[in-house]
Amino acid sequence: MKGNNRNSGVIIIILTAVAITAALSIVPWGRLTGNILKDFNLLGDLMPSNAAEYATNVEIDPELAKLETEQPAIETPSINTANTNISGSTMPASVALDSLDENFEAPRRDEVVLIEDYTPDHSGLSRLKNALYAAQSCNVRIAVIGDSYIEGDIFTQNVRESLQSQYGGCGVGYMPAYCEFAGFRRSVRQSGSGWHEREIRKMRSHDYRILAGKYFVGYNGATARFEGTKSPTHLDSWDRTLVQVVSPAHSGTITLTAADGTTATQSIEASGAVQTVRLDAHTTSVKLSSTVDSLVVLGVYLDGATGVSVDCMSLRGNSGIGHRNLNADIIGQMRQTADYDLIILEFGINALSAEQKNYSSYAKAMTQTVRAIQGCYPNAVVMLMGIGDRGHKQGGQVVSMSTCQAMIAAQRSVARVTGCLFWDTRAAQGGNGAAIEWHRRGLVNADYIHLNHKGGAEFAKIFIKSLNLSLSE
Repeated sequence: MKGNNRNSGVIIIILTAVAITAALSIVPWGRLTGNILKDFNLLGDLMPSNAAEYATNVEIDPELAKLETEQPAIETPSINTANTNISGSTMPASVALDSLDENFEAPRRDEVVLIEDYTPDHSGLSRLKNALYAAQSCNVRIAVIGDSYIEGDIFTQNVRESLQSQYGGCGVGYMPAYCEFAGFRRSVRQSGSGWHEREIRKMRSHDYRILAGKYFVGYNGATARFEGTKSPTHLDSWDRTLVQVVSPAHSGTITLTAADGTTATQSIEASGAVQTVRLDAHTTSVKLSSTVDSLVVLGVYLDGATGVSVDCMSLRGNSGIGHRNLNADIIGQMRQTADYDLIILEFGINALSAEQKNYSSYAKAMTQTVRAIQGCYPNAVVMLMGIGDRGHKQGGQVVSMSTCQAMIAAQRSVARVTGCLFWDTRAAQGGNGAAIEWHRRGLVNADYIHLNHKGGAEFAKIFIKSLNLSLSE
């Protein structure tokens, strides 16, 4: 009898556990938490399953829902834009979306996918080369702005490591004032309190629409701390700390404290202008302390005095079209202490679907985005990265989404019409079927879209090889 009671107790425990697991699996965590937590299926993880069941959707940029009402889809196969002067050269008024042969393939050399240079006089790569060669005597700044593909400094941390090994430099570069899930990022240790995020897709005005796509508001007593890491290399210490702020209503002080106790305290005036707090000290950590209420922190920069800085500016679910309305005045003031030589745009995966085959409306919106960035950063070369391969479930297996190439064609046309560099990410990744192969190798997550840290490191090697070979052309 005791044995039967014991068995019944075990069965009850198992059934209770299964019931709880099932309940947790059906809760719409993504919707309830604003996609801070992702939906998951614990039962599915416990049971044998075909990998096809793990192909999932990405978060869609809410700006895309407005796109069709803001601007109707282009009926003609071209993007028409006004003549725009970029670094003294004039681009043609129109570049046809179908001006390239439909079988056009990314240029290669020794099986390496090269960067395509559509800049005026094909000067983009040479300008970038000259900037990198000057890194021994000045700071060369590169921004990579994108979506969850680079979230947590994935890919960009390894690009930074390679470029700093080649051209010098140290420090992680741009950092937001606060990150709720700082542990996901390996390239810096971050903590703090007293901050509220504002991001570009939810801003009611254009006051602080900046390249990073977000800023943070802190109350009196807010703190932020940043500490270097030993891996990737060159990030354990840096030479200078810059903090760009706006304090529209209140005055006070900001103090930066280095690891050895060296401090820099600056009075902050109540003003709509950008103010920069600077600490010139070699350090392995820095603490920011503020007595300013409603302080707007646009960005924190942890850099070397010379060499390359690579700023990772990721925003989950961002399609890039929210950057059409950047605040040129605020950015102009920010450029006085943090200008860019290269701005890389990694977008598109959040505008991709298996059903849509024409991305001309998205291309038109992204043309406006690129134009806005070029206008705000006239000294920068702009590069568009095409989307990576994306797998989705079709029948009983995972295959590459057939509309990937249509999106890439649209992105390439944006680069051509705006005079940018373009890198065919999917082709460099291996083309059709790459997401499935990379998942098999443990480089892409179970959604068959996003790189993990291992995959980011592998992909950075491919990018750096392409960059070096393209610069040598």
